[in-house]
Amino acid sequence: MSQRGWARIGMIVAGLLGGCGDDGATGGSSVAGGPCEPAAGGRGEAVACVAGALTDTSGAPVVGVRVSACTLMTCIIGPTDERGQYRIEGLPVEPHKIEILGVPQGYMTMAFFQEVKAGEMALPDRDIVMVPLTGAPVALPESGGEAVLAGGVLELAAGDGALVYPIGVPEELEVARVDPEDLPPYDVEPWVGKESKTFAFVVNPFAMAVEGEIELTIKGAGAAPGTPYRLYTADHITGRLEEGGSLVADDAGDLVLQPGATVEDLTTVVIVPN
Repeated sequence: MSQRGWARIGMIVAGLLGGCGDDGATGGSSVAGGPCEPAAGGRGEAVACVAGALTDTSGAPVVGVRVSACTLMTCIIGPTDERGQYRIEGLPVEPHKIEILGVPQGYMTMAFFQEVKAGEMALPDRDIVMVPLTGAPVALPESGGEAVLAGGVLELAAGDGALVYPIGVPEELEVARVDPEDLPPYDVEPWVGKESKTFAFVVNPFAMAVEGEIELTIKGAGAAPGTPYRLYTADHITGRLEEGGSLVADDAGDLVLQPGATVEDLTTVVIVPN
């Protein structure tokens, strides 16, 4: 198994162990910054903390969603309160992936990167907009095949063994197209200033990995033939946005993923003009 595969298993195990019980976060949390409480761990070590807010597309708070703050070795989980806010304390002082476990409440699961500092509340720079489940999953097994997703905008073809599903989930994809401005905050955001020409998708089941060749086409993009775009995907382990290859518009104006792409995750997919 590849090093990435072992890291993937480590994250799953950490999530299961972290999910055995919440960290004690309850309603009444605040998105305002401030010091961590407690300011140190049980052995006096420095700790970090995170907070944020979840809303639906209308801006209303999303209540009762579990949010996990994860490193490679730990996951600590807390729920959103009646204001849609989460607050998670007692974290190790190292970068975290914030994972929004939305599926039980009818939303897509998403993740993003969060830097933290010892003793200080770390906040995303904006509220997290929850993406509703589409209710239209499409079968695409690990044995490969072709699928038309996101209302016909995204076409995906995968070879045998190219897709690796999380353990215990159906071999089907659910893909929602989203406004780039509604994406969660990432460590880099190359679409800023190019939102009108950017294509963004959230893919579930979360932690879908790619370990082989895939073909990807954005239909009806309307780009001039030869126009180059860049592909970015969110790493399911770190939450960081990673560049994974290029697309070029064909004679029909569709964007076609070019050979040599290094897509390793199908979680959040963002396609940005050069």
